Amino acid sequence: STVGLRAWLEERRAELEVREGVLPRPDLLSGEASDSVEEHTAEVQEVFGRLTEYLPEDHDAWDEDERSRWLLAHELEYFRREDKCAW
Repeated sequence: STVGLRAWLEERRAELEVREGVLPRPDLLSGEASDSVEEHTAEVQEVFGRLTEYLPEDHDAWDEDERSRWLLAHELEYFRREDKCAW
C-alpha cells in the first residue's frame, strides 16, 4: 500500500508540475540524530537504569512500588515514540 500511495502522490506531483512548473524537492537529510537528541536519549537511559536497577527478576514478586517504577521507566520515552509515527 505504501508503494501504491507513493505512485499516486508522484502522479499528482507530475500533474501539478505541468500546471505550475518544476517543484523543488526537500533536501535529503542524513537520518542521524542531532546532538540534542543523543544527549536526551543518554539522560533518559540513565534515569531508566536508576528506576529499574534493583527490580527483582520475578515480575510476580513485585510490590506496588516496583510495578510503578517499572511503568514509570517505560513511560519516559512514550511521547517521543508516539511522535515518531508522524515523522
